[in-house]
Amino acid sequence: MKEATMFKAELTIEDVLNDPLIRQVMHADGVSSPQLQCLLRDAREKYLTAGQQDGPRPASTGASLVSIERTPWCPPRRSAASQQNII
Repeated sequence: MKEATMFKAELTIEDVLNDPLIRQVMHADGVSSPQLQCLLRDAREKYLTAGQQDGPRPASTGASLVSIERTPWCPPRRSAASQQNII
């Protein structure tokens, strides 16, 4: 029997936003592409500034950070009440 070969590749933001499974989850959760981009941008900024405030970060895991174009604001998330009305 042939063993499966594991391939580690990092997804780009474009890959994530175009992945059919991720798009289905986004749709089910009521998350738009701009909202996900804002979330990823904010997470990146928090990661980058955490080392400046809390001391050095752990050694790199080999992951590279991507540059996300800054947007002036993040669209508001849908409230839990409005999501309950969607069936």
